[in-house]
This record gives sequence, structure tokens and C-alpha cells, in this order.
Amino acid sequence: MRVLHAPVNIAHCVKRMSQALRDSGYQSDVLILYPHNLSDYEYYDKCIDMVALSPPKFYLKSMSNLMDCLAKYDVFHFHFGKTLLPRNFDLSFIKAAGKKIVMHYWGSEVRRLSIASKRNKYAVTKNSEEIGIVKMLKRQSRFADAAIVGDFELYDHVDGFFQRVEVISAMLNVSDLRIRAPELNVAKPVIVHAPSNRRIKGTEFVLDAVKALRTEGYEFKLVLVEGVPYNEALKIYEGADIVIDQLRLGSCGMVSIEAMAMSKPVLCYIREDLVDKYPAGLPIVNTNPDNIYDNLKMLIENVELRIEIGKQGIEYTKRVHDSRKVIKQLVELYKSL
Repeated sequence: MRVLHAPVNIAHCVKRMSQALRDSGYQSDVLILYPHNLSDYEYYDKCIDMVALSPPKFYLKSMSNLMDCLAKYDVFHFHFGKTLLPRNFDLSFIKAAGKKIVMHYWGSEVRRLSIASKRNKYAVTKNSEEIGIVKMLKRQSRFADAAIVGDFELYDHVDGFFQRVEVISAMLNVSDLRIRAPELNVAKPVIVHAPSNRRIKGTEFVLDAVKALRTEGYEFKLVLVEGVPYNEALKIYEGADIVIDQLRLGSCGMVSIEAMAMSKPVLCYIREDLVDKYPAGLPIVNTNPDNIYDNLKMLIENVELRIEIGKQGIEYTKRVHDSRKVIKQLVELYKSL
């Protein structure tokens, strides 16, 4: 079985997935067509910067690349709603060639406010053009053998389009991350928040809570991680005593997972009706815009609680997100197509 992952890499997740497949004995390559501006996010076996090509060269290169891939791979695993050709014109060629197609959705490319707001009063979305999202899903579902999402919050946004939707947890090489538990004797705990998008992450509510706590005399250091390379961000997480992830989407992202693996207590909003959908023992402190002040205050005051939650986070990520375990579910999916 030969697998192609394309055409973008999402927060190193595609890298981990491809490497886990290789470690399991399968050929797996990552092809990047749209390089990210933070260079060390980019892991690939081949990179073609399609954005830099003029229109004639773009179409010639696109078709040449498609033909090469059709000759090399059995499974085409596409990420973030993108494929090898504009408007997914390649999907019909891939299907006609008898290859298998998997569409893997990660968040903003399919999340619609009309769906999210039904069960989440804090919901916001990056993309307000819902008609375009629906058209994309209808187009891709005509050819895809299956769709993948990382959790049940996102499941709602693709359910009904595909005959088969699988929930497969984000993968993490737990052993690659340095574990540094919150210290028992620390005068000013370090609070880290990584707002890749301040509106989506609920950063305004974090800043309001921080301001109120400082006014009351609490001492701590707040670090906002914005616009820094991935490896540098990981080093900042290592030095954290508390990590605040997203407060409005209703699910935990990679920041939460990576922080838990490093033994950090994490504040993140998990939609109430989805709490039981997560594997047992999720140690996240369920935090939304209305209780961020209370929960942050609780962790600042209680170092023992920070340490205990951190320990639970390590065990949870080893059990739920370790790539050596999760990859088995992906392989089973491929084989069943």
C-alpha cells in the first residue's frame, strides 16, 4: 500500500501521520503544494510552490504532477479540503484510475456558524461563506471513499455529505516532547496562551481575566505565543505552568494535546454535550469565556492541582494520542476502502 499525503501540512500533524505509516511498514510520502510562511512547519518529501508559478506553468506542472502521483500511489489522503488541482478537478481522474480517496478535515475549512451555534453559544468561525463550504463538501463527497475528522465537534460539519466519516484522534509522538511538570515552589507561575487567531481562540476573554487578577494582586507572567516557528513555540510551552488554549470552539486543538503531553494543566472549552464523547479521563479544565477568570484563579492559587492535572495529561496523551496506537485505526480504514 502506497499512500500520498497532500497538499498541505497542518501543524506537523501530517508529518507525524506519514512517519507513523512508514514505521508501520507502509510507503507514505508528503507532497506540499502550498508552503506555509512559518518554514519549520514544513515537513515534506516533495515540495512544489504552486503559488509562485505563472498560470501556464501552473497548469502544466499541475497535470504533470497528477500523472506522476497516479503512477506512484494507491491511496490519496488529502488534507484541509485541498487536492492536487484547483476546484478538486483531479478527483475524477484519481477515481477513474481506481485509486482510493480520503478527505481529512481539520477545522476552519468546513466549520459553519449555522451548525456550530446550535449547540455552542460562544461559537465563532473563520469562514463566513457557508455556501462555498457546502459546495466543496458536496463536490468532494462525490469521489471520496471516506472522510476523517479529529473529534465530534467537527463531525457535525461533515456528517450527511459522506457515506463514511471516521473520527480519528490527532497523533502525537509523545516521546519526542520534553516533560517539564509545573514546579511546586514558583513565585510567579508562567501562563501561556497561543492565539493563532485571537477572535477564534477567545484571547479577549483571557486578557480581561488576566487584567482582573492582576488588579486583585495576583502575580504571574503571561506569554502570548504569536507568529513564532513551531519548534520555538514548543520550547515556550515547556516553560509554562498553565496553558490556555481555545475558549470558543468547543473542542481541544493541538496546543491542548501537546501541552498535556508535556505535563501542563490546560484550560480549554469542551462543548458540554461532547464531554462524554471524548475518551475517559480527559484532564482538561473545561473553560469558556464566562468562567475563565474563576478557573485561571483556581490554578494560580493551587500548585498541587496544577501538578496533579499535569500528571493526568501525560497519561491521557499516551493512551489516546500516541501515534503508534492511533495509526492502527488509520491503516484499518485504508484497508477497508
